[in-house]
Amino acid sequence: MLKAEGLSRRYFRKTGEANFFEAVKKTDLTLEGGKVTVIMGRSGSGKTTLLHMLAGLLQPTEGKVLLEGTDLYALADRELSRMRNERISVIPQGRSAVDSLTVKENILLPGALYGTGGAGAETEAKQWMEQLGILPLADSSPKELSGIILGDTPALP
Repeated sequence: MLKAEGLSRRYFRKTGEANFFEAVKKTDLTLEGGKVTVIMGRSGSGKTTLLHMLAGLLQPTEGKVLLEGTDLYALADRELSRMRNERISVIPQGRSAVDSLTVKENILLPGALYGTGGAGAETEAKQWMEQLGILPLADSSPKELSGIILGDTPALP
């Protein structure tokens, strides 16, 4: 379970009437494993800022992010990095994969970097790709994925 308690993010700005811009107002949120949660809002409403705080990528101005009771922002940087690698996945907008690697290799990369890949990594990567409906794309390069829509689609390339 991932829980946000009193989470907010403000940015200082030099111009305008207010000295601070409130990107995310004080928010409480609970996300449960195995459930899909959709966060919707207009452009600039703070969705990405909220996601980055929940993922341990952006320090909140106020509040806590608890992953199964562990306060992400109370961890040392090294511990937080490991926690993100092992427990949190973020698929950012735009291109973020390593172009010289295949889809499967990009999925295996974090485990290889931390030495946690092991013998079962290939099997686990295959399971993830099956769940996401991208197994036929395992040997594709990231640039070949542009514009692909997953789900109830005809045969994938």
